[in-house]
Amino acid sequence: MIFGPRTKGEHTDRMPKMSMSTEDRDPVRLGICAMAKKAKSKPMETILNLLTKFGDVEVVHFPEDVILEAPVEEWPHPVDCLISFYSDGFPLDKAVQYAELRRPCLVNDLRSQRVLLDRREVYALLKENGIPHPTAVVVDRDPVTKELRGDAAARFEEGDDFIQVGEQKIPKPFVEKPVDAEDHNICIYYPSSAGGGVKSLFRKVQNRSSSFNPTDQQVRKDGIYMYEPFMKTQGTDIKVYTVTPEYAHAEARKSPVIDGVVNRNEEGKEMRFPVVLTPYEKEIARRVCTAFQQTVCGFDLLRTASGSYVIDVNGWSFVKGLPKYYEDAAALLRAHVLHLTGRSTCVRRVDSLLELHKVEHTAEASASDETEERSSRSDRWEHEELLAVLAVMRHGDRTPKNKMKLATSRPEFLELHRRWASGPRKEAKLKAPKQLQAMLDLTYSMIGSDDNGAGDGAIDGPARANSAEINSFAPGPKTLPDPGVVQGGEAGGTCEPPDDRTVEACKLIRTVLAEGHFDGIYRKVQVKPVAWTTTESGEERASEVVVVLKYGGILTEVGRKQAEELGHVFRGEMYPGESDTEGTAATGLLRLHATQRHDFKVYSSDEGRVQMSAAAFARGLLDLEGGALTPICVALVETDSLMLDDLPSAAKPLIEEARQVLFSKITKGLEEGDLSPVTPTRPKEHGLAQSHGGGASSTGLEALSGVVDSMDCGAESVTDVPAMLDYFKQLQESIAVLCKELEVIDPATCNGMTKPLLVQRRWLKLREELWDKKRNTWNVSKITEIRDAVRFDLIHHPRIASSLLPVWEVVKSINDVIVPHEYGHDVRSRVRIGSVVCGKLLRKLLVDLSNSMTQQQPEELPTWKLTTAVDFLKRMVGFKKPEMTVPAPLPENSEVKAEEGEEDEEGDVQEAEFAGLDTRLAGPMKSPHRRVRTRLYFTSESHIQTLMNVLRYCHLAPRGAGDQQDSGAAGADGGDRLVCPEMERRLNDSPIFDYLTQIVFRLYEDKCKPPASPERFRVEVLFSPGAAGDPTPTQSRPPPLDKLVPLHAPDKPLTYSKLKELLSPFQPSASSGISATKSLAPGAPADPMTPHSRRTLPVAASDQ
Repeated sequence: MIFGPRTKGEHTDRMPKMSMSTEDRDPVRLGICAMAKKAKSKPMETILNLLTKFGDVEVVHFPEDVILEAPVEEWPHPVDCLISFYSDGFPLDKAVQYAELRRPCLVNDLRSQRVLLDRREVYALLKENGIPHPTAVVVDRDPVTKELRGDAAARFEEGDDFIQVGEQKIPKPFVEKPVDAEDHNICIYYPSSAGGGVKSLFRKVQNRSSSFNPTDQQVRKDGIYMYEPFMKTQGTDIKVYTVTPEYAHAEARKSPVIDGVVNRNEEGKEMRFPVVLTPYEKEIARRVCTAFQQTVCGFDLLRTASGSYVIDVNGWSFVKGLPKYYEDAAALLRAHVLHLTGRSTCVRRVDSLLELHKVEHTAEASASDETEERSSRSDRWEHEELLAVLAVMRHGDRTPKNKMKLATSRPEFLELHRRWASGPRKEAKLKAPKQLQAMLDLTYSMIGSDDNGAGDGAIDGPARANSAEINSFAPGPKTLPDPGVVQGGEAGGTCEPPDDRTVEACKLIRTVLAEGHFDGIYRKVQVKPVAWTTTESGEERASEVVVVLKYGGILTEVGRKQAEELGHVFRGEMYPGESDTEGTAATGLLRLHATQRHDFKVYSSDEGRVQMSAAAFARGLLDLEGGALTPICVALVETDSLMLDDLPSAAKPLIEEARQVLFSKITKGLEEGDLSPVTPTRPKEHGLAQSHGGGASSTGLEALSGVVDSMDCGAESVTDVPAMLDYFKQLQESIAVLCKELEVIDPATCNGMTKPLLVQRRWLKLREELWDKKRNTWNVSKITEIRDAVRFDLIHHPRIASSLLPVWEVVKSINDVIVPHEYGHDVRSRVRIGSVVCGKLLRKLLVDLSNSMTQQQPEELPTWKLTTAVDFLKRMVGFKKPEMTVPAPLPENSEVKAEEGEEDEEGDVQEAEFAGLDTRLAGPMKSPHRRVRTRLYFTSESHIQTLMNVLRYCHLAPRGAGDQQDSGAAGADGGDRLVCPEMERRLNDSPIFDYLTQIVFRLYEDKCKPPASPERFRVEVLFSPGAAGDPTPTQSRPPPLDKLVPLHAPDKPLTYSKLKELLSPFQPSASSGISATKSLAPGAPADPMTPHSRRTLPVAASDQ
């Protein structure tokens, strides 16, 4: 592919013929003609130093005094190639004269730069080339007389909340821009409904980039201005930097329209966060670079709900402070200069050039895609090429989840429900900032703000470094009432002072909502009506509501770090050729990503901890810089609750049935526990938990084994009831000992996240709830909650480990039995539940693999004959303002119109087509269609457990209507198993899939195999239980992550066709959307699981 647009003109005919190698010729003389401030800037000097280290390019600087004062005939000469660009004070006309006189090859066309000086012409050229940009109107005034000209002369009206020019009316808020592109004094006008006023944006002055005037309302009348609608962008702007049309780097920064404060790092530089452009945006970058004829170019991009829009084109721009970018830019510019001057006959693809730039110039390299990857592959798979990496992962370490309930008839809460609920019998879900603020105001009005509390301690939250990321709980101790269920009983319609229980509930609500910013991700309030009354006018209203506050469950700092570290490791292990000779992470994947050859998407459930885990992992995987995860989350992570979060309605009764069977078998025949205060004794005296490393007694473990054995064989009850009773009583006593010891523990033993008193109250609550008073039995559902709580405290409060370890010993053993059986009490129910819960995810994984095997033409912007800036200027002699509007709507299957995560009529997730390389311009590139597809799916434990159940038992599914084979015997020799017997034994021994559990599918193509051969496409299925080890009290971090290992036998390759055969029966049917899988009864296959009853997986772009 040709790197960048050649400058058209006579100089192209002067390129010398290639009669000798580059080493036998004099170096290319590269002229730098720019103002000294730009030419001598650190980024420029760094790139030029890297560019010249090979010896084939020599830099010639044009002194600034010569540029400004000397005639062009006296400017340095000869130069073979010229870098020249406009900045404040630069004589652009003289530079154009020099180029016409000496005719060097131009990196950035000089005449085209005239377009960049007028925002009207920039928008007009964007429109000519089908590049999305805002609709704009121009108010043209004579600079001397102030008289209106053009459309504004026919009609101009300025109202309180709008302006109208001709027939076009723009309501506030709108943006006012000078047509002079070098004037950066931009204003935003706000409507009176929002308080009115004007925000003025300007070039950064110290730590300010904007100011707000609440009284100014009138537009400026001292020049020529463009007006366009204000676009909401979630508080970020995106700066895009191109180096040739093929390469684009993007960074997000806090938008100056928010508060005008410039966020700076420790070095005093503005904080920016590298982001990943969508395929559509990469195509926009290519068109901007080509149309404006600027090989090195920067432009501003806004991401909105309706699509991405270019709002400014800046010309020559470099990224600041990013060494990786400097290396890339130097390599690409060197290749471009050598190509323009005829010194290179072979134009390599971008990522090859970037890698070549990192070696000595005497080492010539022309490796193809396949040979690059084979360098790190074993001889067994030396002919294979990686096509796809799919991963399903659980979120990282989190804080315990908490919930408070208040039943009340107070009019304040009834009015809150009436205001925000869609109907009297509908619940009100308060997550938006305005809604949470209303609830916070209510608590202040009821109990005031001068309460000092009882020193309960801080809410469980992230460490200090993570508090800014999640915009949730601030670090440090806070006042907090006892969490739990609070019951109030005030009569409706009264204004009496709240009782003690309501006061305690309001304190908790106030403390939770007053921390940090409102984001609705980690905190929400539900107001559920439970009783109703009818007014005299016949209107039905709620007369009693239950207020439910949910908080906690936040990704911790150690969880964030572990997710990011996993991303770094994942890049090195999952992508061939990623590790260099020194063992450190190389950048092959990153180069692949920047050069439009990495099809990358991340999906997450709606839970905040899951989204932030996905963002942290993506930052490590793509080596993104910056402290906050929010820009990464907004730019990269798509939420899909139907696929990764919500349990289908058909699954809920199945799971409830499985849990009832589990709980009844555990609790059947057990006598009521002793709920009186337990004498604090060490658990070792009871013979169950000897020590932290000693495990539980044989009696207790035999009882638990009996549970497993009896459930797997279909027995009706547990055989060793007394031992199970002893086990539950021991857990209760261990918690009692813990609570007793926490009463006298020194606060210094805890870190700043939680005070001991809050830990004590949490454990007192868990102890009370372990016995279900209503049902008069053990509350088995609390086992998992107790296990998560003690695990959290062991990691984050290691100094009280001596009190926590006995509880961990007991609850871990019980939890290891309960969790695997919650999603099926036998193999048949596990497969059935897994098919219903993960059917849509399984279908998406199979579609991902199928589409990775096909060579699809990239979806692009509509076909457009590009107009260069020079051609545009030739036609615009006597230029008048053109009509400026957004280009015609794109086709329905294009990137802008296809919202990622949207579903079609059959429930499939729709993805925008990946805009790969344009094969018409690929030149000698060996595999222009090739790309690596990466899909990451972040979810919670329920989906991980059920998906693993399908993978473990998928070989038991009937294969056809006439198959009379007993499903329990299918694949008994392991021939049809996806999970080999050895891994099955390991999964039985370690049944818990902890934080950051990973299930990975890697698809390879062996191009030496015949196209129709099933062995052409091989799939690796890898698994890691995540941080599944026991927490180590000496380290304030989760246990280390287990390495990924194959689920199938390593010596027996798993073909794609076999994997599809095993998993297809469990995906949703095309008609129902969810597979209604029946039990795997021997001798009679379930119809929905029969392969011939479902349609073939699509491979069309619309189903990608």
